Amino acid sequence: MERSQVFVNIHVNFSTNKVASGFLVLFNKKGISLANSISNFVDEFPNNLGTKDKSNSLFVLRKFKGPAVLIEGGFISNDRDRAIMLNRSSKIGQQIAEGIIKFLK
Repeated sequence: MERSQVFVNIHVNFSTNKVASGFLVLFNKKGISLANSISNFVDEFPNNLGTKDKSNSLFVLRKFKGPAVLIEGGFISNDRDRAIMLNRSSKIGQQIAEGIIKFLK
């Protein structure tokens, strides 16, 4: 059985602050280039929060030995982000895939 080259986990964010919005990619130490590639391709959200190192605080990122990212694809608690996710999910998925492919090449 082959091992995975990268780990990509896709979530939606939530906040009690209804103004909180944006697309964010969290990464482990080896995943910074993968995170940047994905973040650079996704342009459907007006508020791109970029990338953030969470190597030590998130179990799934800490335990994977290779490049790992956890994508927060907008805030479900924000009306604008939620509408973007509902209406443009295919485009967002395509952009995430393009970022992964660019990283792997």
